[in-house]
Amino acid sequence: MLAMIIIIITIAIDSTTCTVHDLICESIKNTSDHDDTFDILNVGVTREKIILVTKKWFVYEMDINSMKDGKLYLNVLPTPASAKFPYLWSYKRFQDIKDKITDVQIFMDDEGDWLCLVPIFDYGIGYHIDTNEIIVITWFMRNNSIENERSIGTMESYRNYIFRYIRFDITAKAIQINKDSINGTIGVRNTKRIHIVNLWTYICLTSDNKIVIQYGFCQNYGLQTVDWDIQGGFVVNEQFYLLGKDNVYSFSEQAYLKPNQSFAYSKQDYRSFIYCYGEIDSLPFNRIVRIIFIIIILLLIILVILLFININQRRHHRQKSREILKVKVAKKPPPPPPPSPSKAVKQTKQQQIKSKISMDKNSSIIQKSAKFSSIGTMRSEIGKIPVPVISRQSSSMEKSAIQKSKFF
Repeated sequence: MLAMIIIIITIAIDSTTCTVHDLICESIKNTSDHDDTFDILNVGVTREKIILVTKKWFVYEMDINSMKDGKLYLNVLPTPASAKFPYLWSYKRFQDIKDKITDVQIFMDDEGDWLCLVPIFDYGIGYHIDTNEIIVITWFMRNNSIENERSIGTMESYRNYIFRYIRFDITAKAIQINKDSINGTIGVRNTKRIHIVNLWTYICLTSDNKIVIQYGFCQNYGLQTVDWDIQGGFVVNEQFYLLGKDNVYSFSEQAYLKPNQSFAYSKQDYRSFIYCYGEIDSLPFNRIVRIIFIIIILLLIILVILLFININQRRHHRQKSREILKVKVAKKPPPPPPPSPSKAVKQTKQQQIKSKISMDKNSSIIQKSAKFSSIGTMRSEIGKIPVPVISRQSSSMEKSAIQKSKFF
């Protein structure tokens, strides 16, 4: 019993302290000593989920609310793509182009959510997340001039943001941003060509360290070009999150929708931007769940202890009752030995004689009582006979007669 209590306490402590370490997440945060390379392939967004895919083909699928207050909470453990998308993983064409895929993005159309995998110099693959259907897409054919294009996932149907680097001299390069779109009437399945929505714009910096999105070179407006070494990104709650190799840059989506206007931006490293599984105490809901879990574990431990005490008390009471019963049995005198057959016969005859004598006595007593009762009755009857009254004269005559009789 004590061992079971210790096991329960150990499980409770492990659960509440979250001793399960997510090494993949630590690698993404650049906290792993053995792997400090950038491991995010890209992040796709649907209306309800955020899907992060790593270059080593691990998948994080989280609720859209996992992005909160400028922090990304990876509150789930990663799943290998082979287990998360087994039909896609076993698809021969995917295995053929797996090592050539440079971008992952999600398009939403009327049929649902499509995970689109984009290789370089080859056709891409569209994977329907809900139905496991796989199609070949031809509108992501990459060439050398747009090799460095990447998508920025959005919650908008048929569209995603895209960005790319443009070199304007040997030492400097600029970031351009735009939107691409598929035909909403025919969807991902039948789209043959992707469309660029607007003119390419540049992300520039002002002298007071704010961003401005311009349609021309930043230098033409007295602004500074930025080189954040962006690898991917996504938009949630009208906020851009651009993923650089070392830092995450975030700013309002209004900066794109309202060009030539300056907006503040923030910069943070991955240690402060991403919270791994086991670091989710920052979420109030998870803290409440954890407190409830701790209370349940403590109540279970108390229940086990009470049951253990109750069982011991019952066992002690039974043992004590048995000892008392043994003492009583030991003090009780042994029963007399049974009489021998001859003595039993003799005692039986004596009992019969005694019973006969007692019966005779009883019958004689009954007869005497009956006789006495009859005499009493006779006396009472005689007492009822009227006695004649004799006068004094008659009595003197009787006396003389008696005397005469005596004389003769």
